[in-house]
Amino acid sequence: MSSLQLKERYAAACYTVINKEEADISLVLKELIRIKELFNNSQELYAFLITLSHSREQRIEITQRVLRGYCSNLSLKIICFLIFKGRIEIFEEIVNQLEFLYNQEAANKKVCIITPHPIDKSIHNSLNKLLKKLGVSESIEFKNEIDPSLIGGCIVRFSDRQLDFSMLEKLEQLKKHWCSSLLQNK
Repeated sequence: MSSLQLKERYAAACYTVINKEEADISLVLKELIRIKELFNNSQELYAFLITLSHSREQRIEITQRVLRGYCSNLSLKIICFLIFKGRIEIFEEIVNQLEFLYNQEAANKKVCIITPHPIDKSIHNSLNKLLKKLGVSESIEFKNEIDPSLIGGCIVRFSDRQLDFSMLEKLEQLKKHWCSSLLQNK
């Protein structure tokens, strides 16, 4: 299995464990990033963790002593698990991938609604229902931007998608259709 596949697999497993433990993923991620920086700044500690001159059990025991109080039990369990599985050498890549997964999920919860006028609660609720049908999960953070050039309707942006329900877009489509019809009739 390639290093890329390993980091993705272990990051996804860590993400699942954090969610199952109902821990605040942003806090656990911050701790893991701090530990990653600690490993980068303390080459002796990192070298000890990846060398095979000590047993896994010894490395886990010392890691628990060194990091207890520095991070949560969950972060400590994740690190000890990686030592046990012999994957601590890709810890930095796993944390980077975990951060990517977190940012990806956070982006799915942010929705930008561009309208010509501020939206009211009924429109807000209708859009919330529509987005849930499209797979946007849980609590959604709405941001309403005002763009009077839209004339009417709205543009909804979330994750890597954009849904354009604006009158401006409809008029552009109508214009293209008429122009192509005029060219075909000549």
